[in-house]
Amino acid sequence: MFKFNIVAWNVHGIRSQTKRVKIMHYVSKLKADILLLQETHLLQLEEKSLSDLNYSIIFSSCYNSRQRGVSILVHKRIPFTLNNPAFFHTVFSHLADLSANSTTIIGGDFNIVLNPSVDQSNSPIHAKKSQTVKVVHNYMKDFGLDDVWRLKNPTKRDYTFFSPVHKTFSKIYFFHLNNYRT
Repeated sequence: MFKFNIVAWNVHGIRSQTKRVKIMHYVSKLKADILLLQETHLLQLEEKSLSDLNYSIIFSSCYNSRQRGVSILVHKRIPFTLNNPAFFHTVFSHLADLSANSTTIIGGDFNIVLNPSVDQSNSPIHAKKSQTVKVVHNYMKDFGLDDVWRLKNPTKRDYTFFSPVHKTFSKIYFFHLNNYRT
């Protein structure tokens, strides 16, 4: 089984090149596979300043001023791809180590549509599920995870993403929770 070394750090601003270099040097000593930075204080045009030889995959959320902001950096040695069944196998296999009595919350942009008939506009009635969607559905069943929003809104069409290329609205942002009671 692949093990990750995850480092979370409230950096209280990482705009200074000197501070950024020191932080990146320190996390390289920690051998961080995934780096979760909070309070980066970066502007959107400064996000690329986090890129270096070791962390080639970067996800950032910046604020419109020099405050707040989070970044997720994934080390190049991590086999990371989006919309890949193997990625979801890895995530859910780590969840298997948790106690059955614990509460599990998984949320975020999955970049997939789990139920095209209600989670996507202009969806064919009998749209074929991708292998990735099948993997996520199987693990949701195995772990007793429910899409909380969908449970509370079984037929509502509300979307979190618009694709101008496909002219389609989709719900790709989810919060899954186990042991959920309505």
